[in-house]
Amino acid sequence: MGCGDYTEEFVGGEGRGRTAEAVAEEVLDDLLVGAEGTHIRAGIIGEIGCSHSWSEQERIAMEVAVAAQKKTGATISVHPGRHPHAPFEIARFIREAGGRPDRTIMAHVERTLPDLDSLLEFAETGCVVEFDFSGSSPLITLFRISTSRTTANA
Repeated sequence: MGCGDYTEEFVGGEGRGRTAEAVAEEVLDDLLVGAEGTHIRAGIIGEIGCSHSWSEQERIAMEVAVAAQKKTGATISVHPGRHPHAPFEIARFIREAGGRPDRTIMAHVERTLPDLDSLLEFAETGCVVEFDFSGSSPLITLFRISTSRTTANA
């Protein structure tokens, strides 16, 4: 089970406009105590949703995620916006805020980063690269690009 906020579009009415302190309290409770009054603790921060460009509420969610990661060591899972710059922007934000890229998963990269060179460049950020559209056309297309590139260089 994860904790934290998804994109602003999916945060319920009472969740919008919360302060960073209120979001942080909820995330830390979910990780350290238990979610919603239970003793069932979250095992991961996320999937934290980021549109491109981030809303203020999404920025707060990411700040809280990094602070919670620093306090607990938990891994962050991120849903990046669809723009090819989005994963890079998020990785930079996490690094500059003192978070750990090696404990950060960037989801959906095969639908966000258009080619093998972009994927390889993103891998250099140190974030975990998640391919989660197995069998869908973006991954199949990427495989074909990779295969044709490898064959051409042989």
